[in-house]
Amino acid sequence: MVSHALISLLLAAPAMPAPSSDDEAADRPADYTLEWRAPPLCPSAVEVHSRIAALRHAAPGGAGAVRIIGEVERRATTDGGHYVLVLATDFAGRHDRRRVTAKACDALVESTAIVVATALDLGVVAAMATLVDEPPTPTPEPAPTTARGPAPIPPDELDVAGEDDATAAIAPPPRARALRPAASLRGALVGELGILGQATGGVAVGVGAAWRRASLELTGMYLAPRVRRDPAGRGGRFDAGVVNLRGCALPRVGRLELPLCGGFELGDVRVDTRGIRPRRLHALTGGPLVAVGVAGTWGRFRLSFGLETLVRVLGARWQLDGAVAFEQLVVSARAVLGAEVRLGAGPGRKSTAARKKPASVDMR
Repeated sequence: MVSHALISLLLAAPAMPAPSSDDEAADRPADYTLEWRAPPLCPSAVEVHSRIAALRHAAPGGAGAVRIIGEVERRATTDGGHYVLVLATDFAGRHDRRRVTAKACDALVESTAIVVATALDLGVVAAMATLVDEPPTPTPEPAPTTARGPAPIPPDELDVAGEDDATAAIAPPPRARALRPAASLRGALVGELGILGQATGGVAVGVGAAWRRASLELTGMYLAPRVRRDPAGRGGRFDAGVVNLRGCALPRVGRLELPLCGGFELGDVRVDTRGIRPRRLHALTGGPLVAVGVAGTWGRFRLSFGLETLVRVLGARWQLDGAVAFEQLVVSARAVLGAEVRLGAGPGRKSTAARKKPASVDMR
């Protein structure tokens, strides 16, 4: 179905001044070729060709063939979406393009058929005039139906604009960004000084949620054992396991993220004595944690390097025979090299799926 504007112009077409014989020869084709590209759910080129045959007059006339190119694209919007048709004609050195939008693809097929039939009957100029830049306001009375076309549809189902009109007039409104975060899984190598009283290394694994400008992560870390002994060979084997919960702001500089994180850590230090009566001891360790870093993202994958500092509010020291054998440092310092994968689209990701273009059909 088509709008009041198109039907009115089509019915008014016979009343247009008849072209001179010279104009008719230059502007009126005898035949046409059709190249039709449309989404799978739209009518095919065969159906467009059939509709043109039903609308055109039986008596041939003119000379040459007008080339018609119609490209239909589906655009999603918050109100359900619409179809956009770019219709181009090429005949005797004259090139015209018009852009038409409609809620139903059938309306664009009807517009194409009317343009082709009018070009064959009255000329290319008259055909493209049926697609005016600003359709006239429809009259209250219903438009009459004729053998040329079906009953009109409400005018808000078909909008027509010239090729030079601003693209924003037909572009869908920007899609609201999803608030749902992407899940994240991170593994890291850690260098640490403080929890065991001397330098050590370890591994960390974190799970969390990542938004475009923020993240939340729960991380578990294990620090490799260190052995400390006094001159008499008495001492212990120390290791530690901790868990921290942190939230991060993710400001960006170009393609890089600069994480700024804060959180709290709690864990356990284990001691197995050496050179004295065998014992296994445990002590809580923990405190507030701050971290800064830099990260780069490639698709779902993210590499990061960070520096962390923990101020210990929970700690311990061990004494052997009245002498201090081990004491945790008040401040821990760490260097962390991490690799992360983000699962799910997330708000920071954009769909890049390519749209397949249907094959061109040339019908005469």
